Amino acid sequence: MVASPSTEKGGEGGTLPPDVKVTVADTLVTPGEPIAIVVRGTADVSRLELKDDFGDVLPFERDADGRTWRATYRVPLRPSHERWGLSVTAHNDSARWRRVWVFLHAQDGVGQETVVPDSSRTLGK
Repeated sequence: MVASPSTEKGGEGGTLPPDVKVTVADTLVTPGEPIAIVVRGTADVSRLELKDDFGDVLPFERDADGRTWRATYRVPLRPSHERWGLSVTAHNDSARWRRVWVFLHAQDGVGQETVVPDSSRTLGK
């Protein structure tokens, strides 16, 4: 007996993992800047999360259309590498998931600090 496509899927999504498309404006980033991450997912996506190399996990918020999700990630002031990854994991109600990676590249000056003198202190008083 050959299973039909509708029984293999288990209906609308069923046992298949969700699918997502991740978009960022630019992967060349500046330390300290916030970047918007937009994800377009299939209708069965019930939860999305963003995780960076440092172990920080951020949730996404769903737009009114039900298929677009958004999160804002702040680039660390002192990235540990010139290039690092962010994982976007989509989950559905059937306990299936899909992970997509986005790799960011820090602009020149990775790990270097610019020290600004404290102008609130006055000398000689």
